[in-house]
Amino acid sequence: MHKTYSEKAPDNLKIIEDSLLPIIHELENEPNPQNFKEKYRAALEVLETNLDIPREFWPEFAK
Repeated sequence: MHKTYSEKAPDNLKIIEDSLLPIIHELENEPNPQNFKEKYRAALEVLETNLDIPREFWPEFAK
């Protein structure tokens, strides 16, 4: 995972920042567990799309 991140991060950093930060800010204040899971999954999808982090590294509840 570190190798993948290191190779792709510079090219995708702005895209990831623009996509991920709003989701993370929503997660900070999400009281509903189901909504939290959905937003957490959305954050993981951003990482999967932009850094090719495979779903096998995702927590079980988000798969």
